[in-house]
Amino acid sequence: MKKFKNAKLATKLIVSFVVVALLCIVTGTVGIYSIMTLNHDLEQMNDQMMVPLGTFISFYDNDAAAGNTMRDALLNPQKAAEDKAKMEESQANALAALEQYEANLISQDDKDKAVSLREKTQAMYEKQAWFVQRLLEGADVQSESFIAEFEEYE
Repeated sequence: MKKFKNAKLATKLIVSFVVVALLCIVTGTVGIYSIMTLNHDLEQMNDQMMVPLGTFISFYDNDAAAGNTMRDALLNPQKAAEDKAKMEESQANALAALEQYEANLISQDDKDKAVSLREKTQAMYEKQAWFVQRLLEGADVQSESFIAEFEEYE
């Protein structure tokens, strides 16, 4: 320390500059490493979370379309046959999106939940198809016997 105090001003300035430059290099290196790590983590999160989310949104859109066509079939029974085809296509697309969503999940718990959702959705779609088929056959959907039959359908 005594040597530093006795050194010339130019030497002190050069040593101080070198120390500050080294600190900047270390800080920059740590910063660049942190940014690269963060970028890698974000890419991983995108691959693991956003792809399944996109397929789930596709399921949601197709499921909503299937529900809308069923509503249209109820409101206009004359177009029920056309609406049934649209509903079946939307349902198939929704189930395919659910299967893709399930395939992209990582944890077994999430996969189990997705399987349960797919099975419940498939059962609901079968019930909807039965309902529209009965509508096409001319069933009175407001009769008590039809409502009881609908509630018992499994």
